[in-house]
Parts: sequence; C-alpha cells; structure tokens
Amino acid sequence: MKLRWVILSIIILGIFSSIIYIYIPAKEIAKHEERLEEPKKIVAATGKVEGWTESDIGSKIPGKIYEIKVKEGNHVKKGEPLVILDKGDLIAKKEEAEAELRQALADLKKYRDLYREGVIPKRDLEIAETRHEKYTAIIRQIDAALEDTVIRAPFSGRVVKKYKEIGETVGSLTAPDYILKLADISRMKVRAEVEESDIGKVAIGQKASITTDAYPGEEFTGEVFRVGYSAGKKRLRSDDPGERIDTKVIETEIEFIDTEKVRERLKIGMTVDIRIELDITHISAPQ
Repeated sequence: MKLRWVILSIIILGIFSSIIYIYIPAKEIAKHEERLEEPKKIVAATGKVEGWTESDIGSKIPGKIYEIKVKEGNHVKKGEPLVILDKGDLIAKKEEAEAELRQALADLKKYRDLYREGVIPKRDLEIAETRHEKYTAIIRQIDAALEDTVIRAPFSGRVVKKYKEIGETVGSLTAPDYILKLADISRMKVRAEVEESDIGKVAIGQKASITTDAYPGEEFTGEVFRVGYSAGKKRLRSDDPGERIDTKVIETEIEFIDTEKVRERLKIGMTVDIRIELDITHISAPQ
C-alpha cells in the first residue's frame, strides 16, 4: 500500500514539475511578445508638403510682362527661359544712348587733336573724356538690363505656382513682387511644426508616417533629417477645434522615402498630419 502511494506521489511530482517547466518560459515569452506588440510612442504634428528646394521667381528690373513661357505643372531645366519682359523702353533708351555716344566719340577725337595742338586747355579734354565714359557706362547698364528681361530658371524643377499674368508690371522696390514659384521635386519633404514640449523626444533618423485627408487610409513614409534650433509661432492649423494656437513650435523637416509615390499623389503646399515614431529600441529575444 505504501509502495503504491510512493509511486503515485512520484508521478504527481513529475507532472507538477513538467507544468512548472513549461509554464514559466511560456509566460516569459508571452510577456516578451506583449512588449513587442505595445504601440510605439509617437509625437503628432502638422506639416506642409514642400519640394527639396523652392524659390519665388521675380524680376531684377522693373518692367511689363511680355511673355510667360511656362504653365503651372511644367518641368523646366536650369537656365531655361521662364518669363520675357517688354524690351521696348530699353531698346529706345539704348538707341538714344548710342547716338549720344557716337557724338561723344567724335567730340573726343576732335578735342584730343585740339589739345595736342595747344588750342584748348586740358580741362576741356577731360570734360569730353568724361562725357564719352558716361554714355559708354549707360549702354553697358542698358545691355545688362536687356539680359535681365529674360528671367531664367535658377535650378531644374517644376513650376508650382503662377502669381502674375501677361501685361502686368513687376519689379516693385517696396515689396516682394513674384511672377512664378519653382520647386525642385527630385526629392520631397514635409516642414512639420512640432510643439516645443515634444521637441526633446524628436531626433534625426526617426521614422514618420504622413497622412492627408485627401487620401483617407493611405500612408506615406518619411524620415526626420533636420530639427530646428528656434521656437516660433504656430502657422498651420489642424481640424481639431480645441487646438491651441498660441503654442510655440519648432520647425522639423522630414524627407519622404517613397518619393515617386509622393510626386504622383501629393501637391506642393498640401497640409498633412505627421506621426513621428519615438520608440525605436530593439528588444532582443531571451537566450
């Protein structure tokens, strides 16, 4: 009888030991998987889609637009003519200056001869030389202005905005007076506004998911490549009616990874929502 109880006790003890041996590692694995499945911590922000480089194109000289050679959406190469200004006034001024220069040159030759002969004082010769130099300089300035009537692309990119039409004047001296906006879309980015209370969590290299109401359920991917150094006022607004507008923000730039997809879907200037992933720590499996 005792032998039977001893054997039974050994069997029960073996079963119990097996349960403990199996259960504890399984529980640890479950905890590990639970940690892996925890949602990543994120910083949410609002941003604006931009080309890698953007420039508002104006005129170096005042004038009237004679021709706009591009349309919104056109791709252009560096140095390609974008806008032609009316040359009429400049050509007329150059013709007048050339006539004055011809007369000044004739007078200069005459005065040099007279000076060599001792007929006139050196002062009269210097006046003739100054007049000749004046109209030479004027023609040089007009030629430079004529070159500036052709406004060229400073870099290759896409025309994303047209501000002016043919016949309008440009070249205001008191305020920016732009004709076109050009963007380099070989690479694209988001300029995000991160609240100053969150900026300490954001670092270069962190991944981000980017969404827009224009494409519900669709995500674009990006990576933080610049974190600003100064705080400023919030300029972009979300759809949240409870959003604070007096919050200070730091501009943070995120490069799109899926550039081809972005070029096809998103437009320059679109407002987007950003979720920057903060928890990038890899948890290794138990040995």
